[in-house]
Amino acid sequence: MTSVRGRGIDFSVIAPPAYLNAFVAQEPARVHHVGAQHILSDDAYRAFFAREAERGAEIVVDNGLFDLGYALPVELLVEAARAVSGERSS
Repeated sequence: MTSVRGRGIDFSVIAPPAYLNAFVAQEPARVHHVGAQHILSDDAYRAFFAREAERGAEIVVDNGLFDLGYALPVELLVEAARAVSGERSS
């Protein structure tokens, strides 16, 4: 976290799965923006952010528009959010 005039600014990077430890890991865990498409398709990515959520990080799920050229459907966004929050879809 960076401090600006006594206020904190949270900064997070949506990094490719191969760079999570180099660019995303935070101490203490604060906030992460995550690509829903990666959560749904990459076990290591999903596990990394599930651990970060357990450590208290706020997880913001991105709809994939920039990477994919279209936004993932709401149902998949909810599934991705549940996958990193410890909830399971019904």
